[in-house]
Amino acid sequence: MKSNPPTLLIIDDDLTNLMLLSNILREYKIITESGGKQGLETAFQKRPHLILLDIIMPEMDGFEVCRRLKENRATADIPVIFISTMTKTDGKVKGFEIGAADYITRPYNREEVLARIRTHLTIRLQQIEIQKSEERFRQMAETIEEIFWMFDTRSKEFLYINPAFEILWEHPVADLYSNPKLWLESIHPEDLPAVKAKQKRQFRGEANQQEFRILTESGSTKWISNRSYPVKDENGRLIRITGVSTDITEQKQSAIERIESEQRLLRSEWELAIRNRIAHIFLTSSDCDLYAEILDVVLEAMKSRFGVFGYVDDAEENMIAASLTQDIWWEDCQMEGKEFRFPRESWKGVWGEALKQKKSIISNSRGIVPEGHLAIQNAMSVPILYREKRVGTLTVANKKGDYDEADQELLESIAGYIAPIISDRIQREQEEIQRKQLEEQMVQAQKREAVGTLAGGIAHDFNNILFPVIGYTEMMIHGFQLEPKALKNLEQILKAALRAKDLVAQILAFSRNYEKDLRPMQIAPIVKEALKLLRSTIPTNIAIQNNIKETGPIIADMIQIHQIVINLCTNAYHAMQENSGVLAVNLRETEIGSEEAEILHPEAVAGRYALLSVKDSGFGIAPEIIHQIFEPYFTTKGPDKGSGLGLAVVDGIVRDYHGFITVESEPGVGSKFLVYFPLIETKVIPLQPALNTPEPCGDEHILLVDDEKHIVDMLLQMLQGLGYRVSARYSSLDALEFFRARGKEIDLVITDMAMPQMTGDRLAQKIKAIREEIPIIICTGYSEQMDEQRAKRIGIDGFLLKPISRSDLARSIRDILDGRKRASAMPDDFG
Repeated sequence: MKSNPPTLLIIDDDLTNLMLLSNILREYKIITESGGKQGLETAFQKRPHLILLDIIMPEMDGFEVCRRLKENRATADIPVIFISTMTKTDGKVKGFEIGAADYITRPYNREEVLARIRTHLTIRLQQIEIQKSEERFRQMAETIEEIFWMFDTRSKEFLYINPAFEILWEHPVADLYSNPKLWLESIHPEDLPAVKAKQKRQFRGEANQQEFRILTESGSTKWISNRSYPVKDENGRLIRITGVSTDITEQKQSAIERIESEQRLLRSEWELAIRNRIAHIFLTSSDCDLYAEILDVVLEAMKSRFGVFGYVDDAEENMIAASLTQDIWWEDCQMEGKEFRFPRESWKGVWGEALKQKKSIISNSRGIVPEGHLAIQNAMSVPILYREKRVGTLTVANKKGDYDEADQELLESIAGYIAPIISDRIQREQEEIQRKQLEEQMVQAQKREAVGTLAGGIAHDFNNILFPVIGYTEMMIHGFQLEPKALKNLEQILKAALRAKDLVAQILAFSRNYEKDLRPMQIAPIVKEALKLLRSTIPTNIAIQNNIKETGPIIADMIQIHQIVINLCTNAYHAMQENSGVLAVNLRETEIGSEEAEILHPEAVAGRYALLSVKDSGFGIAPEIIHQIFEPYFTTKGPDKGSGLGLAVVDGIVRDYHGFITVESEPGVGSKFLVYFPLIETKVIPLQPALNTPEPCGDEHILLVDDEKHIVDMLLQMLQGLGYRVSARYSSLDALEFFRARGKEIDLVITDMAMPQMTGDRLAQKIKAIREEIPIIICTGYSEQMDEQRAKRIGIDGFLLKPISRSDLARSIRDILDGRKRASAMPDDFG
């Protein structure tokens, strides 16, 4: 859909000037007024994007009009450009002091006027978009119930806080802006020391999450959950802190009410005292201290020396020992390789069986433990269950005397009491992890978008550089009788340029407009090419071994095969980069039988495959995460080592080819990825540049349009060498005027896409409007607005990507022109 052009208001009492400027600026929507007062009223009503204002006018001069525009909030941001024959400096200075954006003197220079207008319009349109974005943010922030805030660590002032603050804190937002310490002054005195301690860590650049109470103006107490995050500049210095504050009073009150309700049901004062202590811990302790403090209460209640308080993660795959006996157990244990995380397959002993069976277990006999382990005289373990789901475990050991049924009932009562609270905390931890993952995904998406934009720009410029190299080299080869040595040298130049063209295509694979080109191909040359590229980026302490054998053809896209090799080898390098190692890449044919296919992979079918293997001698993959490695955004690398998308992309490509991937890995030994591509029966003819094959010629009249002179000059020679008559134009507007005058003489139009004043697709549409049947070819180095499918949709007959070889151009021209001739010669009743 075509966007509306920007609106320009021209205020001038000279009709000739109005007509002249309107003609120069005809690509925009123009509103004209012949007097200052009328122009002022129109500006207030229409609010144009830019105003061109004459200075000397009757009734109200341009200075007064500009002054009034800038005083009005509705028009203050509209750029004003003075137009006048005045050249004195003091007049210009006065205009700028009033608020003018620029000054254009008569007589006009058309290109200067257009350039200045475009510059100020670009700034204005960007300003409008920023204002819209800020308004959307303001509307969103002011409607949410949570408090959203931003704090400047340098000025020690709040940059923004939404109106929810007034409801929760019962203070106007303006009070906080004038007194940034107001929020701190409202915190409950008992919670203030902990909050200040966290605040110090916050100003050291650490993320923070804490809960505290505030005392409001009305005398009520509210619970606040505050989450804050550091914002750093490019040098890693903390510049801002952002955060979200939530009213959790109802949740806290619910927890307290539940505690109070269950307290009435306790069978003894002893249980009531224990639960009261635990309730206090939940309400007042930080997450890092909570488990240890509760374990201390449990050990005291159970008269036990040792204990473990652990929780089970959301997937029920690991038991995390959040707290062990602090004063003795962990320090006294002499076992090597102690771990706080216990995978499900390692759940053994009393606590392991209690978790597995979801029931309490008492063992009053001496436990058999490895050498160096603490001696266990007796033990009791109770699983913490919430709605039949494992939440955690409470295990105690080495009580003086045996554990009995009363001990079990007490510990089960404690476990049942804390189960819903622990379950809620685990769930919130998982939600926090997911939230952080989403934030990381957003950052990665923004990075990928920036890389895509950069890749497109590089591709466009590099293609324009390569175009003359390829074109002039081909003309030398085809147009001159050269000595064999000179011919060979030129052929080598052409091969190198075509190889560079393929590298540009690989760059475009990372941009937003890449479209895969699936075709039968041999992948061995592509794998070798990728390894050559990798050798220059992988340190020499990593040895690269390869055994690349020719295989049968597969249906694939060359750039995607290149991407698969690069991603797998880069992952292998990262697994070894801290030490020297060996990267082994092999390619061969293999055949899979029906029985082997069932064992090998769920998507495997019997048949012949091209097998690509990438093996490293790195740190390997832990068994508990190997099933996650193909998930999007899953990564074990640091934030500067990857986005977690590489293996997901590889897996997606291979699945599209109806292939599959298997992984073999052993921690500390290395990993091996095996990629199976199904072979096809089609024979593939290797693609080679047809250096000496004569191209089809013609004598038709071609209109050639491109704003880059060196490309026009080269294409002019190339087309004339093929026998065509050529009319060349360096401007889309000049080309359009030429076609209006002599369009009947033209047989074909070849136009660039990216041109100033008017893009190639717009030029094509205007030419088609004059003469609908005229064939048109669009050429581009890279464009987000145009590809082959879009070109067809708007009636373009041919689409070529720069750099264009002489043979491709010759064939494309003849295919279109000869196709038109065949169509016109076909009988009307041809079926």
